[in-house]
Amino acid sequence: MAFIGHAVPAIFFIVFGALPLSHALYQACRLPPGSVLSEHLIDRRPSNLRIMGIFIGVFCIIGLCVEGFNGLFDISGDFGSNFFDQITHETMYLLFTLTAMVMVLESYRYLPPHSSRAATAFALLGECVLWTGHAKMQNAMNSTAHILLAELCFFNSVTFLYTAKYPSSVPVFVFALAQLFLQGTWLFALGHNDLDGHTMSIHKVGPFFCLHAMAVGFIVVIGTACAYRKTAGVEETTGEQKSDGQYERVAINSKFNDAYVINSNDEIL
Repeated sequence: MAFIGHAVPAIFFIVFGALPLSHALYQACRLPPGSVLSEHLIDRRPSNLRIMGIFIGVFCIIGLCVEGFNGLFDISGDFGSNFFDQITHETMYLLFTLTAMVMVLESYRYLPPHSSRAATAFALLGECVLWTGHAKMQNAMNSTAHILLAELCFFNSVTFLYTAKYPSSVPVFVFALAQLFLQGTWLFALGHNDLDGHTMSIHKVGPFFCLHAMAVGFIVVIGTACAYRKTAGVEETTGEQKSDGQYERVAINSKFNDAYVINSNDEIL
């Protein structure tokens, strides 16, 4: 049951991160000229946000029931007869149930825009508290692995809070989704570690975590590079004379509304 207890939330976080991320890359590939990508993200369309909220809410209720009934009826033989025996995992599901509720309310315009991002930040902060406490009851290796998970949740909480404050920052939003995906893969690693014969030694925990992060980063960078290359599109170039008599070119990408300066040697500044 230890593996299932980690695998179920792992699938949740992988899907929670991968679907919005894939949607962002897809929208980037088909973005009309002059459009702003931040207005075409998955949580900007009320219907998409509502579907996400319902999906997250249903998944969290299922996860809560799996953990609770296993404790209540001692299905796996690991726990006593208490519905809240795995209260750490159950509280995590309750935190994201609140996020799901905020998503649905925001989709009906009962809450301000980007409230769901702030709610996700709150849920991740709560997760940080839960995994920190959970780490203190583990052996050295599992404790280190769960502390890394708690630190990841805290950092992602700050990232999501930033995206709620500055919703036009697409790279930061993509970074936040990539961290959710990383959280899912790391939870899978923790579940796999509980299987007989697959225990990591403590000195491998840090390197394995970094390798997970590098693998997720590689996937995101390659996907973003492919999408950005397809949408580089036509650039408008204007010239401006500098004080020394030379000219610099300012290239404006009409797809992303990004601007960058190129000096007379064609170096991007």
